[in-house]
Amino acid sequence: MPVATPDYARSRAFYGETLAITPVLESKSNAGPTHHAWGVPAWPLYRLDILKGDAPDPGLGAMEIHRVDAAYVDPDSTDPAHFDGGACLATFTTTDLDTVVAAVHKSAHARPLAEPRAIAETPYRGARTFCFLGPDGERVEVCETMWA
Repeated sequence: MPVATPDYARSRAFYGETLAITPVLESKSNAGPTHHAWGVPAWPLYRLDILKGDAPDPGLGAMEIHRVDAAYVDPDSTDPAHFDGGACLATFTTTDLDTVVAAVHKSAHARPLAEPRAIAETPYRGARTFCFLGPDGERVEVCETMWA
């Protein structure tokens, strides 16, 4: 799930600096395909960044950040007991879950939802996972290495 945010700088700093996820794509437009697909006027600026965790494959462990004007972003529920009706969980992977957990606990822009725990079921296969609310209230799951 991409993270849609009207506060791009805050989200980008949190994921890129606080959690140290590496940017692999950065793009911006004010009248591109996303504007046409969503019916958004030619301005405001739209940004799409993809940040990559430490998974070995390009398709694993990435986080998308979309800078979208606030008028086009529905708020996520910050109540831990309620999910929204759409895609509601962003996931990325790391080989150092404890460092991510510590960074989230120290950050003023995130709120832990559950402490790390191992999950036996597929696709986790015993890896630990940790959940938190991100800067815009988005739900994020961080998983230890799950690939063989």
